[in-house]
Amino acid sequence: MVKKILKSQLFNQFWKFCIVGFIGTAIDFGVLNLGVEVIHLNVYLAAAIAFVLAASNNFALNKYWTFLNKVKGNKLFGQYFRYLLISIGGLMLNLGIMYALIEGIDLWYNWAKVFATALVIMWNFSLNKYWTFKPVDVKVESNDVIGNS
Repeated sequence: MVKKILKSQLFNQFWKFCIVGFIGTAIDFGVLNLGVEVIHLNVYLAAAIAFVLAASNNFALNKYWTFLNKVKGNKLFGQYFRYLLISIGGLMLNLGIMYALIEGIDLWYNWAKVFATALVIMWNFSLNKYWTFKPVDVKVESNDVIGNS
């Protein structure tokens, strides 16, 4: 049973999603620090730019690598918009969970961040898999079937 789970498409997509998340985190921190320390931007402006660049990178990697999504053209903007909405919603959830754990049970903020992140990963993955990058049904015409001429 464990072998079956490890070989499943869902498991494979989830781990790719997590790898993309680590890459996005590196971009987020890198751009933030570059903006503040090298370019001397306001920290909040640098953080906003870093968020957009990391989210854009994650969108592309998840679209083409994690979910192997083929949607093109006008629908691409809608996918990107949905991805950003989910990302912003995930950020709000993360902050809310952290607040509840820190203020409610006096949990150390780093542990609160770990728990919040673990929960929000599930939110982000599920919504992106089944809404942003939902598989498109391919319709087969009767004359497209092998053997019909």
